[in-house]
This record gives sequence, C-alpha cells and structure tokens, in this order.
Amino acid sequence: MAKFGTDDRGGIDDRVRLELDGKEVLIAETYEVTAGVLSQPAAFSLRLGHGDVAAKIIRNFPPKTPFKLFIGDAVQQSGETDGFVAEGSAGATGVTIRGRDALAPLHDGFVDAEKSFKDATYTSLVGAALKAVGITTGELVVSARADRQIKAGVKIVELAPPRTVDEIIADAGKSDTGASFQVVLQSKLGERWYEFVRRHIDRAGLFLWAGVKGDFILSQPNAQQKPAYRIVRQRGKLNNAVNVVSAEFQNETTHRYSEIIIYGRGGGKKFGRTKSKGKFTDDEMLALGYKRPLVLRDANVQSVLQAQFLARRKLAEAKRQGFALTYKLAGHSTPTIDGKDRGVWSPDTVVEVEDDEFGIKDLFYIENVVHRRAPETTTTIRLMRPDDLVFGGPEG
Repeated sequence: MAKFGTDDRGGIDDRVRLELDGKEVLIAETYEVTAGVLSQPAAFSLRLGHGDVAAKIIRNFPPKTPFKLFIGDAVQQSGETDGFVAEGSAGATGVTIRGRDALAPLHDGFVDAEKSFKDATYTSLVGAALKAVGITTGELVVSARADRQIKAGVKIVELAPPRTVDEIIADAGKSDTGASFQVVLQSKLGERWYEFVRRHIDRAGLFLWAGVKGDFILSQPNAQQKPAYRIVRQRGKLNNAVNVVSAEFQNETTHRYSEIIIYGRGGGKKFGRTKSKGKFTDDEMLALGYKRPLVLRDANVQSVLQAQFLARRKLAEAKRQGFALTYKLAGHSTPTIDGKDRGVWSPDTVVEVEDDEFGIKDLFYIENVVHRRAPETTTTIRLMRPDDLVFGGPEG
C-alpha cells in the first residue's frame, strides 16, 4: 500500500510524477489530471520546462509511449501518451505531454464493418469490443475494490459490494433478457465502439473504466463504503484539516419532477400501464409542493418490474442534474478520517462533509476528481448523493 512521506522540501509529498517507458521525468510546471466513473477515459496534460528536458522528451518519447502517472507513491493512471506539443519563446522551450488511460482505444475506434452479436452477454459484448480495437491484454473484472485502494493509497472499507454482472443478468431474467440478450445486437457502421458498448450496458446501469494495473472494470458506482476522508468547513475559520479554496452548491428544480410515470409498449397491467406499478415519486419535490409529473413511453419496457425501475432511474437522473456539490481543495491528499494515514483524493470513494456555510452534514460519493497545478496545487472534487446513484437494470 502506498505511503505518503515528505518531499525534499519537508512538506507532504503531493507531487505528480510521470513515468514514460519506465523512466521518471522531472516534476511538472503545470498539469491537469482528470479521473471519474461516469466520464471516461481518465486523462492528463502535463507541461515540463527548459529546453534540455524538451529536447530529450521529443527525441525519446514519441506518441504511444507507455506511461504511469503517480501522486506521491500512489499510481493514478496508466496507458499510452497521445503525443506532445513543444513551444518556444524568449529563449525558453517547454513541452506539454498528453495521455489517456488504457481505455482510450475503445473511445477512438470506429466500427468499420457491421457485426451481429447473437446470445451476447454484457461481458462477452465488452470483450468483443475491446478485441475489435486491438486490446488483447488486461482482465475484465467486476469489482473496483482493489483499484480504488491503489489510487487512494490507503485502505478503503467497502460495506457491501456492488451488484455483479451475474446478479444483474439474474435480475434481468425475471423480465425479458435472461442470461443473454434475446435479440441479436447489431453494431452500426461508423459509430464508435465505446458508444456501441454504452448503448447496451447503460440499461443495466453498468460502467466500464480502466484500472491502473491494466485491467478493465465492468461494474456500478458503489457508495456503500465507510467514508475515507472528511471535509470540515467552519464559519470564520480559514484553516481546517482540509483547506477549502472554494465551494459551489447547487440544488435547483428546473429539470426535476414530482413523479415519473412509465408506459410500456403493450396494454394491460403487466406492461406497466397501471400508474401505481409504473411510477416513482420524488419525495423532496412533493414536500416542496410541486405537482409536476413526467409521462414517458418506452417500447422496450415489457413488464411492471421494468416500468418501475425505469421510472426510478429517470427520477435519479433528474435529481443528479439538479444537485451539484463541488469543492476545490488545497493539495492532492488529505488525512484519512481516522487520522492515522493520508490518502489521495480519488473517485469512487466516499467523503463525510460538515459544512457550516452550506448547512450540510452528510456522506457523499466522489464521482470525479481533477488534480491541478496552475501554479497552485489544488484538487477539485464533484460529489453526488448516494441515494441518487441509480443507473439501470431491473431490481427484484
């Protein structure tokens, strides 16, 4: 497990370090490192200074160079570089290196010949797409537990695992798909392979992202964890255990609904025609006095179970759109909640927030993290409410 010591200046080692083809380059002047679960792939842009460094990078590290990116000793991303941009002015030359994680080929690759997938499962579909873009190494795993601990550099306690792909398939078997898709799936000429994969795994609430060890994770966001970190913002106090540079809190109802009602393609109760079976309500909106129902028809809905869950999923989407809590924090790491260690701010983890200014005291899921130096060293985290993490797949 990664440990955070001090750097050669005696401070916390929050340095972003880049290894290119196994060789470490110098500390960056500026950088932006982005990672998340709902948005893929993870990426970085890192600028190095002075001409001697620039010349060596141009000569030794062309596009498609393998990289590993660290914060302190905790690896955050691995993949291949996309290339560099070198700029010179007033006798000084700098070079900016950009790269994305191992999932980048799936985002870049286009379907060049239509292909049919019969009796496909979620895992076989993803495996075929990875193979189609030339990804032949790396295991497809169903849990992000190991990956999140590597990135955070500290122990993350998972209270319960997310539903596995097999469990999602079993749930789907109660409605229409069983162990595999009953219909033949068809990739479309000219679409990106990632779009094709997402079109089908979205209905099960699955997400695909790259692990730092070269594996690929097919799983769901999981907020069932003990909080690893804590943000405390007290009124009138500038310095806390975590120093908040700025914060933004949005909770607005423009695109939210008091209830969502789903009608299936057939008639009768079993197709979700009955409102009591095909709807889900937003208690917050009802408490505020809103009466704003949204009525939808979905030809793919063939059961009460699917109608109910799709309504819940659509309601969660609207809630995520209306609720946004973002913190810009000093540094890239923070004391763990028990005070015994120090962890890197990482996505797919849980943080406890006590904010006097916003009147918030609750647990939140960290969906996206951006580490920056420009020239201040900061981390921006985007938080979601655990109850809003509903993405797809019928529930029994």
